[in-house]
Amino acid sequence: AWKASSSLQKSDFSLNEILYLESLGKIKEILHVSVSVETCVMQRINALEDEFKILRDYLMDTSAQEYTDTHPKLKHLFLQIKHVMGRAACVIPSFIDNDVAEDTVRQLDLDARVLLEEFKVIKQEARDIYDSILPKSQRTKFPTTNELGFVDFVIQNVKQLLHSKDDFIALLWHQIEMVHDHILSMRGDFIEIAKHPREHQDLKDPWTRFKDVVYHIDYVVDSFLIKDQPLWYHKLGLFYAIEDIKIISREVSDIKD
Repeated sequence: AWKASSSLQKSDFSLNEILYLESLGKIKEILHVSVSVETCVMQRINALEDEFKILRDYLMDTSAQEYTDTHPKLKHLFLQIKHVMGRAACVIPSFIDNDVAEDTVRQLDLDARVLLEEFKVIKQEARDIYDSILPKSQRTKFPTTNELGFVDFVIQNVKQLLHSKDDFIALLWHQIEMVHDHILSMRGDFIEIAKHPREHQDLKDPWTRFKDVVYHIDYVVDSFLIKDQPLWYHKLGLFYAIEDIKIISREVSDIKD
């Protein structure tokens, strides 16, 4: 299914994420010294920075352009990303070049809101593409015995990869590290429910979904190791998994509160 195509050149997919992240860092420095800036504005700028990092780490791999002929939605996703990056290229420098005034901060906040909404659309589109490649029904076959043990097994396997000196592993090292940290963080929330499920019925559904995510991560990592798909495919899979963990984490926090 992953037949290569040369319909999009790498030059058409300019990646200026480093410039954007550095510029966002400058904006944060500028806002920090302005006592008039509201906390919500800073939160949105921080969120914007996180979204750029997601694009950089998972969705902006130029190798994926080779497969746009067989996956038209992939081409549309890249066009969406280019559109957002183009908008950011106008928004970010214009703020840095102006004095910090109430009007410019207000405009920055409005622009940040728009960009964050566009990031939501892009991430959902990326998830839909992955669902079309690997349906959810094939990602939810978590072993029913010793569930916590399997979670620990996957954590240990991922941890071992992080200590590998293999140059091939280095291609996905940062993404694997993030996945490891997210699984480990969520594991602590589910230790009690795994041991005493009847006493934590309100966490049963999040726990089930978390197990499915761990199973999915195990699949993506194994698939990556046997090199049966393009690198971008594995990045997309890990992106999907981390987004799911974030959603589950928010739900668990709401339930515990």
